[in-house]
Amino acid sequence: MKYLPGKGDTPLDVVPVDTVSNGLVIATAHAAQSKQTLHIYNCSSSAQNPLLTNIYSWKCIEAFWYILLNQRMRDKLHLEWIENRTEYDLRVFLHFGLPVELIKIAS
Repeated sequence: MKYLPGKGDTPLDVVPVDTVSNGLVIATAHAAQSKQTLHIYNCSSSAQNPLLTNIYSWKCIEAFWYILLNQRMRDKLHLEWIENRTEYDLRVFLHFGLPVELIKIAS
């Protein structure tokens, strides 16, 4: 995929499994002692240790390059964040949808 929707500086909530398991233990203990019928818990880490979408996407691409591609191909890859949803939809259509539609018309 060449384009990604959204802002590149949006933090992701990638929660380590130990944080989730600790949260489950605490939430279970709290729910067992509470008289309330509705319990809502939130378990996230982006405020403490933010991982921004643009950094994450580049780390994924770097890993892909490392495993599958040589240096010559790596220089040809490009990833662009597009904040405007209409512009994103148009670019994706022009890049992927239009060729498919032209093939349908031609056949």
